[in-house]
Amino acid sequence: MSFLYLASESPRRKELLQRAGFTFQVFPVKVSENIEENLTLDQQIQNIANTKLAAFLDQYKNLILQDFFVIAADTMVIHQGKALGKAETRQKSGETLRSLSGQWHQVKTALAVGHWDHSAQRFKVRHQVITSSVRFKELSEDEIQNYIASGEADDKAGSYGIQGKARSFVLEVEGPYDNIVGLPVEELKSMLQSLGFSKEAKKK
Repeated sequence: MSFLYLASESPRRKELLQRAGFTFQVFPVKVSENIEENLTLDQQIQNIANTKLAAFLDQYKNLILQDFFVIAADTMVIHQGKALGKAETRQKSGETLRSLSGQWHQVKTALAVGHWDHSAQRFKVRHQVITSSVRFKELSEDEIQNYIASGEADDKAGSYGIQGKARSFVLEVEGPYDNIVGLPVEELKSMLQSLGFSKEAKKK
């Protein structure tokens, strides 16, 4: 019997996995999310997801006594070729939302999914970056200020969460919606299946 772990403390990723019917345990990791400028955007975000996976393996070494699968992910909002991270202040959140107003932007989620085969003493990993595009309507200053005051912009890449009040900002979406929330579930399922996962994996 194999176990499934989520190397993330994101409540949004946890909720998406639960809705998809997975049984799993959360094992949060803390890593630096500093971007390496010499890498492409896809390489940058994949590097962060890979770092989270490596941190999980380092922090929870005792788990190698059993078979397990682990999911690590990172999500990046990109506008005009630049990554929009989590704003340090609400003033910065306002600047970010004004820049997205009436514009298309991209949301990328990098997945690093691993399987530890205890009997073979072997760890296999799959990597993938999934991209969705989002078009915002023209936002009024009142809409921006009210959204910031709600607190939803805090601690979110791109200063918004599409699953909340910012849903009203969105005119069009191209690509997986749940990718924008933080975890592209169908793509994740395919990656897990390619590693031999089945829904029979249990929570420890």
